[in-house]
Amino acid sequence: AAEEQADCDVVLVTHDEGAYSAAQRVRREMLALNPEKGWEELGEKALEAAIRLAREARRSRLVLFLGAGVSAGAGLPGWAVLLQQLAREYGLDEKQIEGLSTFDLRDQAEILAGWAVGRKDDFNGRVAQLLKTGERYSLAHGLLASLSVSESITTNFDELFESACRAWSGGELSVLPYEPAKYGSPWLLKLHGSVHAQESMTLTRTDYRNLAERYGALLGLVQAMLFTRHMLFVGYSLSDDDVHEVVRQVRFARAGGNGKEFGTVVTLFENPLFEKLWPDMSVVSLGTANSKPTPADLGKAARRFEIFLDRLCLEAADLDRHLMDSSYQTMLDDGERKLKDVLRHLQEEIASVPDCAGKEKIETLLSGFGATRDHP
Repeated sequence: AAEEQADCDVVLVTHDEGAYSAAQRVRREMLALNPEKGWEELGEKALEAAIRLAREARRSRLVLFLGAGVSAGAGLPGWAVLLQQLAREYGLDEKQIEGLSTFDLRDQAEILAGWAVGRKDDFNGRVAQLLKTGERYSLAHGLLASLSVSESITTNFDELFESACRAWSGGELSVLPYEPAKYGSPWLLKLHGSVHAQESMTLTRTDYRNLAERYGALLGLVQAMLFTRHMLFVGYSLSDDDVHEVVRQVRFARAGGNGKEFGTVVTLFENPLFEKLWPDMSVVSLGTANSKPTPADLGKAARRFEIFLDRLCLEAADLDRHLMDSSYQTMLDDGERKLKDVLRHLQEEIASVPDCAGKEKIETLLSGFGATRDHP
């Protein structure tokens, strides 16, 4: 029969880390047989960046910084669109809305917050309502969560990334500053607040002016990550004044240093001037466009962004989480079967040892090979 092709993508969703590991192993083997198949549209620079970032992730040196662009795939409105919607709700006519749009977004929020005084739903509360979407996170959220990065930062108010991480890790996620970080568990810093604590959301010009005073310790944590990790900015334009100030202070502190990059910024479209503004960032552009990209341009670039994250996850995946799970016995080669037998013997021996120093570490090591998911 003649080969048929469909113009669509397929997303494989796995239910646990063992299945994810096994699936990525098969994909890695396919990649070794045909390195170019399916990745041509990313381009050489983006592919190299995915491999480089995956190396940082495997070394536990990658920290994520998520912006609103990640949540756009889940259908959330952009800040400008959301402010226009609120303006109409507050009774502004089209001429007033047109005038409002000439202001900076933070000033627009300041004006609308004043307009909302005395209403049943205050400004922060209404913004929170519009951004609450349950657990319908986007493909990008799911891919980023499956990277298993321990430290993440976001300026987003929504809780979609939290939902994706908890679906992946079984609930092990601390959200700062609202709860303390737990040893050995991942954490997410909500730099501008969250919909579940609407009074903490940074929305207006006044909120931004007070940010350093109210949340200076949080900005200090971002600085520490810039010093000690490689930060991956996704869906974020690096336009917030507080982030500019954080980077400026790190630049001063690092004057005369080794020239190490702060991190990597993934952008939908190439802009040489952006790279001039951020010379200490590695910029990965996924598409070229005119000054005003069309909706079709945006759609293609957004798809390339998801493909880029998929390649990053493929390169970063732990390929032995299924080793001790009998469900995947037929996938193992001779060496892996022998190793599995050794680890199985160790598991049986350690089970008979009374609780003592070191036992928990060995059990944790074995669980990393899928021991807890094994079926007798």
